[in-house]
Amino acid sequence: MGKYIWMLYRYTAAKRFQEIFFNGLFGRLFFGSSGTSRELLFHSKTSLLWHPSNMYLLLPLEDSLSNELKINWPGITACTLAVEFLTADGNRGNPSLNLTDSSVTEHKETNVIHFAKRSIDVNNISNIVVLAIHTGRIYSTIELVHDTSAKSSFNDIVDMNSSKFATFSEYYNRKYCIVLKHPGQPLLLLKQSHNPHNLLVDFNDEDFSAQALQASSVNEKSWNNIHMPPELLLVLDVPVYVLKAFYLLPSLMHRLESLMLASQLREEIDFRSSNFDILSSLILEALTTLRCCESFSMERLELLGDSVLKYAVSCHLFLRDPEKHEGELSMVRSLALSNSTLHKLGTDRKLQGYIRDSAFDPRRWVAPGQLRLRSFPCNCRVDSREVPLDKKFQTEDLEIKVSISCDRGHRWMCSKTISDCVETLIGAYHVSGGLIAALHMMKWLGIDAELDPSLVAKPLIVHPYNLMSLMMKCRL
Repeated sequence: MGKYIWMLYRYTAAKRFQEIFFNGLFGRLFFGSSGTSRELLFHSKTSLLWHPSNMYLLLPLEDSLSNELKINWPGITACTLAVEFLTADGNRGNPSLNLTDSSVTEHKETNVIHFAKRSIDVNNISNIVVLAIHTGRIYSTIELVHDTSAKSSFNDIVDMNSSKFATFSEYYNRKYCIVLKHPGQPLLLLKQSHNPHNLLVDFNDEDFSAQALQASSVNEKSWNNIHMPPELLLVLDVPVYVLKAFYLLPSLMHRLESLMLASQLREEIDFRSSNFDILSSLILEALTTLRCCESFSMERLELLGDSVLKYAVSCHLFLRDPEKHEGELSMVRSLALSNSTLHKLGTDRKLQGYIRDSAFDPRRWVAPGQLRLRSFPCNCRVDSREVPLDKKFQTEDLEIKVSISCDRGHRWMCSKTISDCVETLIGAYHVSGGLIAALHMMKWLGIDAELDPSLVAKPLIVHPYNLMSLMMKCRL
């Protein structure tokens, strides 16, 4: 029983760690405007943070020289204690740190800096992960700024020409109802958190590089460092490299989720051979369009798949109908390989649900335990998650934005994208397993292109001259 309770405690602590970091970095921990009673995320919105369909934990590891992987439970526990502190503080209705002693203490020249719940030696201040108790934002410390304090001019340090606050103490008192206990302490220079970036794009693309440069210049202001009194900061016992790793996680997890979908499609196709193994990454390439702006796409596989498909269908028709005129065979082949036919075959196998047709947007990615702040309401007039293939859900309107999904996952997609994907999957299987694997892929799609060995030998028997002519050419 005791072991079960201990495991349950660790599971709860792991969830709290994930909630506080993802919401503290990329979302919000407090809701409500300044000057009013603000609500902590953990008071009423915890039921919105976790869903059975999207449930996994991302936990930090201890920095160790050995190959053994150990979870950093002390850091996770520290985050849990931070949540308990914020919750208790919020229940008192005052986000101030001075809960037991509200007297103001003048700062004396010592080697100790007072944070929210502890004091730290002045020589160990840099590269600490901290949480602001009045905003719920997570920062990393850079250095102490000597010759400054909460009594310093707010305009001079914050670089504001006209502010209604004379000092930092006045700012926090009037805006957050906080009375600083150590207003004479030096201010801390902090590095702000920022939105995650799409790290999956092709950075060698000149067009994208120009767009990224423009976007970075627009958001340059948000990257400025800020000054804050140390006593407003909770120290999280997590190394700063863990904080930096969180900016990689949206892109990393998106890629893993995409590979899992590709692997799921591979299992559905179910082609097993001792001499053949197709990688999930190759199937992912076959499902990725140019709109994803990544370093790979389906274009090359489409070229190969188109040729293999035409070859297989042509051979099948030639061998199956030896009496038909070549013009008639060409017409039958064109119908079998038309975009509308391939689109129908692809949608029958629900390939549209696997195709990646837009660049990854980290701002729309939400981790388990993270509250979604941006909503994209569904106006598609579809009750189910899966869109029926009715004509009312088809359009030739060029103003429609393709590949942009709503919160329910509905999106517009060009019909040719689906037919192209049929060809790219055939090309992917041909690359990995040759013609036999490509034929299996065609069979799974419902394309009649099977080559009967008995039909291959029949034209040679009926027309022996063809065999003799072929043999003579081979000798030459």
